[in-house]
Amino acid sequence: MERTRDVVRDELVAFAKEHLARYKAPRWVEFRNDALPRNDRDKIDRKKLRSEDQQRGN
Repeated sequence: MERTRDVVRDELVAFAKEHLARYKAPRWVEFRNDALPRNDRDKIDRKKLRSEDQQRGN
């Protein structure tokens, strides 16, 4: 399963680089099993995302 995700991730990034301006193409893609964290205004909670990323050590 993880190998399949790596292939899909690489294909997504390659497709974006081919079809988007260089500055718009993502440098990496992350797959999540759960929903993105949201704040009280129902916007994506970027602070919580950063703290989750730091907890994982990335």
